[in-house]
Amino acid sequence: MCLGTDPVVCTGRVPAYPNDVAVVVPAEFHSRPRADVILYLHGNNASNRTLAQYLSDFQLPQALKASGRDAIMVVPLSVGPVTQQHEAALGPAAGYRAFLTQILDRARQGGLVSEVEPDSITLAGHSGAYRGLSLIASNGVWADRTRELYLIDSIYAAKDSFLNFAKDPSHRLWHVTTPHGGTQVQASCLQLRLKAAGLGYFGCEIYSAACGSAPAVNVSCRPPTDVGPTDWDSTRLGFLYTPVAHDAAVPQWLPRFLAPGAHIH
Repeated sequence: MCLGTDPVVCTGRVPAYPNDVAVVVPAEFHSRPRADVILYLHGNNASNRTLAQYLSDFQLPQALKASGRDAIMVVPLSVGPVTQQHEAALGPAAGYRAFLTQILDRARQGGLVSEVEPDSITLAGHSGAYRGLSLIASNGVWADRTRELYLIDSIYAAKDSFLNFAKDPSHRLWHVTTPHGGTQVQASCLQLRLKAAGLGYFGCEIYSAACGSAPAVNVSCRPPTDVGPTDWDSTRLGFLYTPVAHDAAVPQWLPRFLAPGAHIH
């Protein structure tokens, strides 16, 4: 079923995934052999949101439109208090490859693409999505085409896969933390791991010590309004802090992260 015109939102199922999936396509999408794909994973679903509620509550179609990205956004629903279906279906290499191939085959049937291989993949997610995204980032499927990882209040563990993703100089990884999302310590832990690996990053150091130790507050945290064009365009690893509610960070930051060549202003 497809609704809307700008962007078009189609929902349905494919054999490789047990629940509904939304595919969001910009009104001005340019047909081509291979599409750029944005895979967005939502967080824990203790409130039993439907797929339509996720799309509406977090303004996901609006985020794609506002970003100006000429890409297909794919949003699979995970049912239940945690995101087990994301991990079970998309974490294994074979399952993840089958899922995106089947989605792109539907796009091929609709005349959007002529091949069922992605041109590039952007991974993005909110809250508990860190579990599924960490598995996808390490399963090796289309690793050479997966260059962006955007985590929105979503680092509840400083996963090895996030560190390894950041080590590739062609990759871009950014995270945004909110006051009450609970990601402050583990985001700081990942920062410490990046430093230990000799990797520089931009932005907000919420804690100067973490990873199981008592965190020491670092008061030099810079707000998003201080991030200039050079910081955004030239830095591939970044950490931000935004004083909004946990869920409100998605409509605020997802379009900014997805905007091609854009900067924060």
